[in-house]
Amino acid sequence: MNSYTKKLVEKLRKIERGDTPVPWVPVASIAIGGFEAAGFSDDSDYLLVVTSSGRGVFSTRTGEKVARDSNYDGSWYDLSALTCLGIGPLEGESLHVAGIHGGGLPTVAQDGWSASLLCPNWPEGFVVLCEPGESVWDEKRISSLVRLAPTHGDDDVACYGFSPCGNRLVIATSSTIDLFSRER
Repeated sequence: MNSYTKKLVEKLRKIERGDTPVPWVPVASIAIGGFEAAGFSDDSDYLLVVTSSGRGVFSTRTGEKVARDSNYDGSWYDLSALTCLGIGPLEGESLHVAGIHGGGLPTVAQDGWSASLLCPNWPEGFVVLCEPGESVWDEKRISSLVRLAPTHGDDDVACYGFSPCGNRLVIATSSTIDLFSRER
């Protein structure tokens, strides 16, 4: 590593947990066992979560679990297309999901907010949120970044990203779903 890269990595290592950047607010931190995948509904009001023991639907406004299905027969989860059939308020909807089997959620919202996974202590990683026009690679801005999730170093980020409207953000690990929101 050259001296510039070493200096940058050291600054990234010092990013600490802090207040979520305005206008974002934490909605909920939800304990999840056996996380596999997550995907937002088209209207972004719900998040579908797939675990090793079924499906759950959560309100992205409150974090409340609004539906649960403990049947894991696999007929509703297409691993090759990374889609999953919804339940409860998402009944009949096929959602794109991301998680341990691949895929990805949008990491940039339409208005320029971005979420980035940083791993200065690889393989440990954490997600930061950047305002429009900012970059995690701008040395002058690194000191203003805050670590959103995970809050401890023993859990890997399985997926993260924005909802279709860009007003919701999820960060999922094998054991936790962290939801953030902003209203426009």
